[in-house]
Amino acid sequence: MIISKGKKFKHFCLIELFFSVVISFVFSSCQKESEVVGLAATAQFSDKSLSDNLVTKLRVKLITTSAFKGLGKDYQMVAESVWQDKFIFKEKLNITPQTSKWLPNRVYETEKYVYIPPFIDRFNLQMSRGIEADFRIVLEPAGPGPYLVIFRRSISISPCPLDVPDIVFLEGWEKVNPTRAATGNSLFELWSQKQAVCLLKNPERPAILMIRGQNEVVEGQRVSIYLGSSQLDEFNLSPGPFEKIYSLTPGQLGSDPELKLVISVDKTIKINELYPGIENGRELGLKIDTLYFR
Repeated sequence: MIISKGKKFKHFCLIELFFSVVISFVFSSCQKESEVVGLAATAQFSDKSLSDNLVTKLRVKLITTSAFKGLGKDYQMVAESVWQDKFIFKEKLNITPQTSKWLPNRVYETEKYVYIPPFIDRFNLQMSRGIEADFRIVLEPAGPGPYLVIFRRSISISPCPLDVPDIVFLEGWEKVNPTRAATGNSLFELWSQKQAVCLLKNPERPAILMIRGQNEVVEGQRVSIYLGSSQLDEFNLSPGPFEKIYSLTPGQLGSDPELKLVISVDKTIKINELYPGIENGRELGLKIDTLYFR
């Protein structure tokens, strides 16, 4: 079939108009969720199906148009999920450049691993099939002032699959209750000693290892992490909270059905030095808030 020059031009214009309408529709759909004129955001998780007790990578893309007039100051970008007025997770997202330097007609992107902690009671009939939670990306000001919602949607979160193996804690761990003497409660903190060992079941597929915790040694720590027979990492740790996430390949995991994870530190602090009300002189390495392998 032969198309004349006039028909070709008309045909091209119709195609261009179609794609313009589609792009405008997509942007308008995103823009409904943004409180900033001229700024649209999209957010995707690396896992198609979300569950509790899951580390997943969040990718965020921001698009500004000619209608964007700038933010005028720096904000902290935060990804958060809320269910029944309680936070499921809240993660700070780093983005370059700072928000005060954002310009019209630009695309900005960032990504980060986020952790959905265990919270679904599979024996609760209302929760056993999963829940719908509110998920949003917000810009929080450094000082007083309202935050800005730039993306929002509902996400489905299912109970963690039953075949996810537990982590078995072997030697070198200490449970500490810093408030029992004062309050009588039984809330424990989990600490490593100078060397702590736990057992992981080899999934024989790509997996993620996450260690979150706190270093209370004022001088800092030299931390070594071994997985199986290989050293996975070694790093210096300043006092304060820390997070380490490792994306592991089947080659790194090897062929053994079980793996030993070893966490070693070069310095320790005694329990009674950290908590003077406890008459216990055993040595502590790192406070472990979350140890995740899946």
